Amino acid sequence: MLSRYDEAQKVLLVLNDEIPDDDDILGWLGIVAAMGGDIEAAERYSAMLRDLNDPYLRYSASYYRATIAAHLKRPDKALSLLRNSFSQGYPWGVSLHCCLELKPLRGHPEFEFILHPEE
Repeated sequence: MLSRYDEAQKVLLVLNDEIPDDDDILGWLGIVAAMGGDIEAAERYSAMLRDLNDPYLRYSASYYRATIAAHLKRPDKALSLLRNSFSQGYPWGVSLHCCLELKPLRGHPEFEFILHPEE
């Protein structure tokens, strides 16, 4: 989030070597790649998340794929994946209001409705 993508990527790649197939690490690798403009890498990490076979990670993988899509400026795909993560058990909560991973969706009517369903 501080635009230090190269540094973040180096740390995340070391972690990924130590803990392969970790949804958090793959998710952040995808976010960092997208924020750094590496579309190919971001899409590759999103596909790796999609292909994780752990049923307990489905909602988390969908959530991270949504964040990657958001940073790739694909709001429709991001919102579809975010809805999918909720349907798979991702908890809706206050943290969505301050979540920097989803910041690119701010102002989008559908995302604002997710944040403020009563309005």
